[in-house]
Amino acid sequence: MEQVVWGSSGTARRQQDDSCKIAGKTGTAQNSHGDDHGWFICYGPIDNPMYACCALIEFGKSGSGAGGPVGGAVLRYLIRRELYPELYEKKAVAEEDQDVPTPPKKAEPVEEPSEEVE
Repeated sequence: MEQVVWGSSGTARRQQDDSCKIAGKTGTAQNSHGDDHGWFICYGPIDNPMYACCALIEFGKSGSGAGGPVGGAVLRYLIRRELYPELYEKKAVAEEDQDVPTPPKKAEPVEEPSEEVE
């Protein structure tokens, strides 16, 4: 599974990220009702696996084109959130520091003139 991502001819080479090393397997499931489904099953980090993920994209056509980007992004998010929690903590912002625009006033409804029938 490592070679699928890190090998020179791996089908998930686009998932290579030196800051978050993952391994995985791409696949395509035939679909007699339309485009094939694409999937990617992965785990990481390689040296100390903490998470596994499977992304199945209906009508995605291929695992490397559809499942890989989704599964890889989800897995990298989970790993980075675990390894670097300070990057994902919500920062408290003082009320006076917030630059919140005032919502526009709601326009008053305009009554259409009624047509009188004589």
